[in-house]
Amino acid sequence: MVVTIQVILKNAGVSATSVPDESIGLEKTYNIQPFSSLVVIGAIDLEYIPGDSLKFSVVGGQQNIEKLKINSSDDRLTIECTNIHGNFIKCVLNSPVFTSLEVTAGARFRSDSLFSVNELNISSEAGSSVLINGMFNDIKVESNAGSSVLLTGKAVSAIFEANAGARINAKEFIVENATVEANAGALVVVNSAKITAKANAGATIRYNSIAVLSSVNTSSGGSISAY
Repeated sequence: MVVTIQVILKNAGVSATSVPDESIGLEKTYNIQPFSSLVVIGAIDLEYIPGDSLKFSVVGGQQNIEKLKINSSDDRLTIECTNIHGNFIKCVLNSPVFTSLEVTAGARFRSDSLFSVNELNISSEAGSSVLINGMFNDIKVESNAGSSVLLTGKAVSAIFEANAGARINAKEFIVENATVEANAGALVVVNSAKITAKANAGATIRYNSIAVLSSVNTSSGGSISAY
């Protein structure tokens, strides 16, 4: 792995020797290995830009960057940063599209550029957040423990599973066939031509009013209704 480090002075015109440590930011760029699975953990605010290049860059204070852990092996890229209180390290990842995304421990992932791949599996855990604009043949999204996923774009087939107060907002994500399950106070909003839905334990599923409901199952205060 090749790493390039550049010192950025926040106050123009001040020499490096006279700038206190807290006024210096470090920009660190990594040349990473190809991967098909991405894992993002902890105090990471990651912007993903699909493309042909393969690069990971980060800007932050030296002490925070030193806590960043990057492991690229076995077709899997893991980016992790823990033990930072109240701050996120802002990162940018450029790479070809991948097929598996896991975001956990409060991490943030977003892809405003079009993410287009045949199949994508997303897991959002433990208060993390995911925002993706994409086009897929098949997509599976699991959101748990207060995490959230926001989708725009479209897919042929989708599986949405939300648990323990988690949220999946796919109102602007057009799907031909969706299977949806929500449990324990979770909320899923879906926009699909055909839907199989199951809501339990105070969870809520909202769907577009013109959808065909092929199967509906509620129990223990679960709710399924049109918006």
